Amino acid sequence: MNSRTITKEFTVTLKSGRTVTAEVESVWVREVGYGADADGRRGIDATFMDECYLTHSVEVDDDDRYLLLDEQEEAEDLIMTMAENDDWEEIEDECEF
Repeated sequence: MNSRTITKEFTVTLKSGRTVTAEVESVWVREVGYGADADGRRGIDATFMDECYLTHSVEVDDDDRYLLLDEQEEAEDLIMTMAENDDWEEIEDECEF
């Protein structure tokens, strides 16, 4: 199993109207023969996201104004949801296994 790490920026707008951009790092794993039976046949080569996390805590908005604690939590939740649901098209370009 091989793995590669790539980063991507995500921007969200909070309920307060403030905009926050943060970088997310993801670890991708390439598994050869995924789903193969006991004798190693009928498997496929597959790429999966293994981990996904913020590269640093979100403390300020895009205008460098400090966020309240509840805004930080909201921003982190929105960004991580966006990252986990993104198709990460970059893996084809940046993650040559």
